[in-house]
Amino acid sequence: MGISRKEFIKKTALVSGGIILLPVINNMAGCSAGAEILVVTASHEGVIKFNISGMFKNSGEGKLLEVDNTGLRIMLIKKDANSFTALDPVCTHKGCELIKRKNFLECPCHGSEFDLAGKVLKGPAEIPLGDYRTEFDGKNTVTIFLK
Repeated sequence: MGISRKEFIKKTALVSGGIILLPVINNMAGCSAGAEILVVTASHEGVIKFNISGMFKNSGEGKLLEVDNTGLRIMLIKKDANSFTALDPVCTHKGCELIKRKNFLECPCHGSEFDLAGKVLKGPAEIPLGDYRTEFDGKNTVTIFLK
């Protein structure tokens, strides 16, 4: 027994809608989609001591950190052999979470781009990303100061 024309159209519409919406839903997931998020803990003084042992091989590499029990996220990026940048990974245009690309950060919502120091490369964003002061001990520990 076959299905009715009406039932066929309903099922076809459901499948087509799912296929059309899948890229939109995937794009809405932002930076956390497929990205490893490393949970870190800040001291009461607002300091994070993060062991980077074996994590960063090349300049420009980044790791997304989430401060335990706060929801605060930080993009930690290796600038060179002895320094790191810690950026707020949220677009200053409309607040979408950025995606780390090879040499820049990209907003999946409206296309803004930021360099790895947080400076706007392409709008519509006009304000650079927020950043946090960092110190590197030259071995394995990056200290991020939240205050």
